[in-house]
Amino acid sequence: MRAYVMSGYDRFSVGDRGSLWVESLVSPYRRETIEALGDCAGGAVLDLACGEGENFDHWRLGSKHAPAWVIGVDASIRKLREAHQRVRQGGWKNAVLLQTEDYALEQPLFSEYWRSDGFDGVVCTLGLTALQDWEQVFSRSFSLLKPGGRFAILDRYTSKDESNPASEGTSPAPDFTRRVWESLERACDDFQMRFLDASPRALGGNLYLASGRRKLIAH
Repeated sequence: MRAYVMSGYDRFSVGDRGSLWVESLVSPYRRETIEALGDCAGGAVLDLACGEGENFDHWRLGSKHAPAWVIGVDASIRKLREAHQRVRQGGWKNAVLLQTEDYALEQPLFSEYWRSDGFDGVVCTLGLTALQDWEQVFSRSFSLLKPGGRFAILDRYTSKDESNPASEGTSPAPDFTRRVWESLERACDDFQMRFLDASPRALGGNLYLASGRRKLIAH
């Protein structure tokens, strides 16, 4: 296994009970979000704000259809320890974990893993509504996509700024009023979005899946 944890501090503190409740509702849609990236077999993908590695079980790591590398990035040392344990138990030698407290996402951190000029795909599940400076983080991560690569977001949205059971015990609380998908829509081709059949009341917002492709470079 190749797993790297960079120096930093734990920014997030998530209540275990609330986290498990949210995950039970979101987990059925993780595979669907990953599949929205299209064919990344043999390539490299970025799992942005990977948390405890909940997506890793859905990458089919080790199969012929899996990416050659899955790079998980998060600010939380605590969450990355859990992700490291998940990777170790799965025996996945193509999963890499990186800690960065400010999500600077410098290209040299990743360039040894992709085979051409960027990631084949980027996925972010329940991340951009919780990150500070999320627009900059999105822009940085989108710039790491190779032309034709796809970006997929699974997150929640509500038009009302109100407390909800999904955010209890979380610091800082996610802001589900962010219209995160609009940044993706402006940046990409082939934009797709739909709301999913999950309880808005339980999740604190409407769960949605959005995806799009970085524009091909014109010759």
